[in-house]
Amino acid sequence: MAVKQLLDEKKLSQRQFAKQAGLEPAYVSKLVNGRITEPRQETCCKIANGLGIAQQDLLEQIAQYSNPEAGETVFNPTGSGKREEAIAKPSQESVETYAGSGKNLMSLATSMLEQLSFDEKFKKNITSSYTGYRLKNPGARAKKYLLVLAQRKEGLCISVSKDVLEPHILCLEYYSYEDETPDIILGKFWIIPSKEDIFLASMQTHYPTLLDGEVTGSFTLNERTLRFFHCSDIDNSIDFIDFIDDSIDFIESPEEFEVNSLGSHNCYLVINEDKLFPDTLQVCISSREILEEFIRYFGEILMEK
Repeated sequence: MAVKQLLDEKKLSQRQFAKQAGLEPAYVSKLVNGRITEPRQETCCKIANGLGIAQQDLLEQIAQYSNPEAGETVFNPTGSGKREEAIAKPSQESVETYAGSGKNLMSLATSMLEQLSFDEKFKKNITSSYTGYRLKNPGARAKKYLLVLAQRKEGLCISVSKDVLEPHILCLEYYSYEDETPDIILGKFWIIPSKEDIFLASMQTHYPTLLDGEVTGSFTLNERTLRFFHCSDIDNSIDFIDFIDDSIDFIESPEEFEVNSLGSHNCYLVINEDKLFPDTLQVCISSREILEEFIRYFGEILMEK
């Protein structure tokens, strides 16, 4: 496979590459073995960074090593063929094509913020790559943006301060039973308020009883109930914990989680970290309808802060 040849060329093991690229080792194994042929755009960036090359050079080298006649698929980050199996930080797929590009969505967003009198409370900074909003009288928040709009070909990327966005998101996790191993975040999502009922109904297909009507907070897909025991003998007493075997595990490993199992993409936005503004979380929106609901929802929250 082309990726394997690139790793051999760079004298990198799969584990070394996974660490350098910030990818799960299990994911890298699937990539090398051809089980994933169309990584998402942001994953392609991670792969290129892990190899120490530019993304365009990565695509060109993949094309050179691939052999379509032998059934190998050239990397295609647009997602038109075999879907990437997503865990950790999945990217939001387009949920509705808006006749306007990211440019038109940017105009809509800024217009809605003006209607909310955003300019009275926030100072707007316009650059060639983004428009950022910070408080005019910030106190301790002096140099932090609370809202950032960035125009992209795929839509409008919106970054919101973590302390504003996090109370309103759904976080799905995989619980690790090893003491020193942190829990794995499978994905963070903002459930669109007008579509909450549809989302909760679709969740019953794969994860019945998991959310119990909630659309915010953290939930583990392999949660087990614990039973505590107390044993004693002549010399001492011992407390220990055991797992109840009849509890529900929706997945047996993080790799089993698929974003598509959550139902229609029209019901939620996938949330990612914003490396440029680490105090924020980011969504990408390509739908006018969803953009209007998102700006209205969080614009009012920001105005109240």
